[in-house]
Amino acid sequence: MANITELLAKSLDVLKEIQKDDDFMVVKSSDLSPVHLKRLVANNFLYPIIKGWYVVTDPRTLPGDTTAWYASFWNFISRYANERYGNEWCLSAEQSLAIYTGSTTVPIQTLIRSPKGNNNSLQLIAPTSLFNLSAEIPVKIDTNNRYKLNLYTLSEAIIVAAPSMYGNDPLTMRTALAMITDPSDIIKILVDTGQTVRAGRVIGAFRNIGRSDFADEIRETMKRIGYDVREEDPFAEVVNMELSSSPYATRLRLMWKDMRVDVMNYFLQKKSNLSGDSFLQNGGTI
Repeated sequence: MANITELLAKSLDVLKEIQKDDDFMVVKSSDLSPVHLKRLVANNFLYPIIKGWYVVTDPRTLPGDTTAWYASFWNFISRYANERYGNEWCLSAEQSLAIYTGSTTVPIQTLIRSPKGNNNSLQLIAPTSLFNLSAEIPVKIDTNNRYKLNLYTLSEAIIVAAPSMYGNDPLTMRTALAMITDPSDIIKILVDTGQTVRAGRVIGAFRNIGRSDFADEIRETMKRIGYDVREEDPFAEVVNMELSSSPYATRLRLMWKDMRVDVMNYFLQKKSNLSGDSFLQNGGTI
C-alpha cells in the first residue's frame, strides 16, 4: 500500500498534467478527481477562491500570504468570465483603462459587465470581490492585452469613463490620454453616438495634457456635424507632462513629478553631524 508521501506525489503529478501553459495557477474542481482535490487542499497545495475554483499555492507560505492569489488574479477573472459568459462580457471602462495604462494594483472589487449578469457580488479571497453587472457591452471588444481580458477599446474607455475617474485617479487618465496618437477613433464614436457632454469632457482633458491639436480637431468636427459641445476640463489641475505612447514611461514620469519634492526633501535632510571621514572611521554608523 502506498504511503502518504507517495499518494501526495501522485496527486501533484496529476496537478502538473492539468495545469495550463498560460494559466498554471488557477484550477477548477472538475479538472481533478475528488480524491486528488481533497488531498491537495488538505496539504495546502490548493486554496479555494470560490466554490469550484482554486489557486495553486506553496504550502510553505504563511497564513494570510496573498502572493499567489494576486499573481493569478487576472487569469482567474478571465477564465471565470469566459466559462460563465462565453464572449459576452467585458471589464468596466475604468478597469479597462487601468489595464491599458500598466497599473499593477489589484482592485478590491472587479466589475464585469454582461447581458447575462445577475447584479450580485461574489466574495473572492479577502479582501477582493467580483460584481457581475447586468449591462450591455460594447460592440467592439479588445482582447489584445497580457491577461487576455475582454476590455473596452482604449478610445471608448476614455469616453465612457466616469467623470470622477479624473479626480480619483488622474494618473491613469493622463496616461491613457497620452497613449492616443490619433483622435479619429474617438471622433467616430462621439459623432456616431452624439455624446456631447462626454465630448466636452474629452476635449478639455486633451487640452489639459497639452494636446490642443486633438482637442481642436474633436471640437471642430463635432461643430461641423451640428453638435453643440461645451468644453470642460475634468482635471483638478494642469500638469505639464512629456507625452509618450508608452504607458509605463508616462506613468513613471507622472509619479516622479508627483513625488519628486518629497523625495528631494528627504535626501536634503541632515542625518548626522559627522563628516564623511568621521562617519567612515566610526564604522559607518551615526
